[in-house]
Amino acid sequence: MGFTASEIRKLTFKVQAANVIDADSGAFWYQSKLENSPAVKSERILTQYTVVKSNLPTGSTYLDQVASLETLVDTGNVLENIVGNAYSTGPSGTIISSRLSRVTAGLNNTWISYNTYNTPASGPKDLWINPASVPAANGDPTQGYTIQLYSGDPNAGGVKITTSVGQDANEVGWVWNYDMGVLFIANNLEGFLTGNPTYPAGLDFYVRGWRYVGTTGAGSGGAVAIEAGGVNVTTAVSKINFTGTGVTVTGSGTGNEDIEVAISGGLGSYSNATPTPQPFPGNSPFDNIPTGETFTNETFEVMMNKMLYPTLDPSLSPPSSGFTLTQQGLQETGATLGTLNFNATLNRGSINPQYTSASPFRSGLPNAYDYTGTTLPANVPSTSTSNAQTISNYLVLLGPQSWTNSVSFDAGVMPKDSVGGDFDPPGALSAGTTSTITRTITGVYRVFATTATAGTLSPQSLQSMTSTIQVSMVAEVSGGPKQAISIPAAWSTITGLKQFSPFTNQFEVVPNGLAAFTVTNENRNSPNGTSVAYKLYTHNGNTIGARQLQFTT
Repeated sequence: MGFTASEIRKLTFKVQAANVIDADSGAFWYQSKLENSPAVKSERILTQYTVVKSNLPTGSTYLDQVASLETLVDTGNVLENIVGNAYSTGPSGTIISSRLSRVTAGLNNTWISYNTYNTPASGPKDLWINPASVPAANGDPTQGYTIQLYSGDPNAGGVKITTSVGQDANEVGWVWNYDMGVLFIANNLEGFLTGNPTYPAGLDFYVRGWRYVGTTGAGSGGAVAIEAGGVNVTTAVSKINFTGTGVTVTGSGTGNEDIEVAISGGLGSYSNATPTPQPFPGNSPFDNIPTGETFTNETFEVMMNKMLYPTLDPSLSPPSSGFTLTQQGLQETGATLGTLNFNATLNRGSINPQYTSASPFRSGLPNAYDYTGTTLPANVPSTSTSNAQTISNYLVLLGPQSWTNSVSFDAGVMPKDSVGGDFDPPGALSAGTTSTITRTITGVYRVFATTATAGTLSPQSLQSMTSTIQVSMVAEVSGGPKQAISIPAAWSTITGLKQFSPFTNQFEVVPNGLAAFTVTNENRNSPNGTSVAYKLYTHNGNTIGARQLQFTT
């Protein structure tokens, strides 16, 4: 028995509509594993399609492969400017899609993707990548390239039309021609979508997928092997005309015959055994040709590069670290600091200009942050250029309390000069550790004095416990409380007293000044309730007015 009429129709339908081919009468077009690949016009030669086939998306599911494709087509990756993203979400968060136009007004069975919607003059948006043309290792089509059809804009609630919609015992309801960017709609699917509340946009079609946007060839001849210095170079061109002195061509190129081209002579070479009398171009340190240089069979290109393009070295800056603490300086002993915030950073230095160095950074990535100090971890492995640490509810002690940090880093890359040579020495930076940075807080006891109200010892601003104490005492009232100051016993010894003179506009020594104050011992509680020994200095002389005093150490 030969092919039945139904089998012939189905085979023809797959080839003509979907550009796939097989004789499986029980399979639909989207299940075919074979792309229909007839001879093509020269302008439709996809010269980079092997790159597409050699870099398949990873993952076993459709969504995994889509995510992989989004990465492969990103800037700097292997499919950039070869596969166009007409599927995923763009930088603005908008879903990328293409709106289809009717080919013939009033007829709803054939739709096409134009570069500009409903504008035939803009040209077809074609060369959509057929999953069957990029088979996986097992021969199955790469499902990540599968076209997605929508009724309505996907950004405005459009509804996806699966391949099963409109499908019956005869055939599927729609077919997508990847090569042409054309959609075919069966009559029964047209009727199904029209006025259907599940598909409110009806026949307003959008597609999402991936397109070939790489280079295309213009020739019909075979690849031509060009022997250059013993290296075979292959290029897809239709015709090469070789002219010039010393060119010998063997082979016609017809029938994919190899063409062998030998090139000799030309501009020739330069030899000179006489040593150069001085550096050239005489602009140290940019002299490419030193004194005493000779030349043997140097090419024109090499000589011109030596004369016009001196070798330049980059500037190198070493790596360094930073270490900050939000709370620094003087803190009241016995107080509890809710949070101590530390932040350590690594500046990897620089290779500037980078030229062809593998990295613009002098060092590699950090590998560990090394700390010392109460409650901080000793070593934190990390490849991030910053590391934050926090200490909660820290009780301030008397005297200095310090924390340190240094950052260990990996080796750097070899810096390169302007012509791609190694800048060595100094060469690549070895793995190492930055200098140690220390951050400190100092716990001090607070001084109290009658600076606000007579008879009341008010807390004073924090200051170093080795410094002179300056206070502005309020005036005494006859028969009332006397001027007084309470100084921590741990303070440096008070040795003298000075008073500000409005006549000289400076502090002057008060003879026997301390004798005018009676010293008694007392205890005061620090913020955490610890009893601290103080010395209370109380004025014992006649009633005196407001004055500025310095208790010197």
